[in-house]
Amino acid sequence: MKRVPINEFLRFMRERILNSARKILILDYDGTLAPFNPDPSRAVPYPGMTGLLRKIRDAGGIVLFLTGREPEEIVELIGLSPPFETWGCHGMVRLDSDGKRHAPVLPENLLSALDETERLVKGIGTGRVERKAGGVALHWRDLDPKDRASTRRSVLAAFKGLDPVGLSALDFDGGIEFRIDGYDKGRAIREMLRDFTRRDFAVFLGDDATDEQGFSAAAGLGATGILVHPDFRKTGADYHLRPPGELRLFLESWLSGIEGEGASHD
Repeated sequence: MKRVPINEFLRFMRERILNSARKILILDYDGTLAPFNPDPSRAVPYPGMTGLLRKIRDAGGIVLFLTGREPEEIVELIGLSPPFETWGCHGMVRLDSDGKRHAPVLPENLLSALDETERLVKGIGTGRVERKAGGVALHWRDLDPKDRASTRRSVLAAFKGLDPVGLSALDFDGGIEFRIDGYDKGRAIREMLRDFTRRDFAVFLGDDATDEQGFSAAAGLGATGILVHPDFRKTGADYHLRPPGELRLFLESWLSGIEGEGASHD
């Protein structure tokens, strides 16, 4: 990936939109659409983003969310009705725009493994522990950096001793998650775009290491990955945007392209 000047990037995006059938926008939430907050219930979108996404949907664009959170949390934070279709727990759980929840029925051995892992992580006694349908996350964003490193070592050593079948450790920006194997954002992107064709234009925006599998899957399908992050870094994404300013410009350009495409058919 190379850093492309924002104006050149926006011209490319608008041209793709004008010459594509379906326009599919897939967004991660924390760190992408919303800045991180030590209190997740207060991690609201950057100003103006919700209104732009609503206009994109109203203009005929497809807007989907893909997050590590439970999907209902995203629906509540965005606050639109009807909500956007949201794939939560790295794609394991899906919430339709009508509020219907779809999730696999987990076998007892996996539920027991999650229970044991939750007890183990809470026993570390530091950070914030979050139990989700598909995993157990330990958040340490508000800890001192040296405490984060020691906490990570401690919890990984304890997890290795527990060795729960069907769970793996995954680092993310601000913590570590012990997650059910087989579910990740790459698999979710492939499901979300299962009927994707080269006539369509799909973009996945993410910020974290957990989004890299999504970028890889998008590339394999002919879709576009965009890293949304203050810093330019090594990534499997095709492009880089700095939030919130360049992200806002991107969404405005996406909306303009959809509206321009509609006008060209009048």
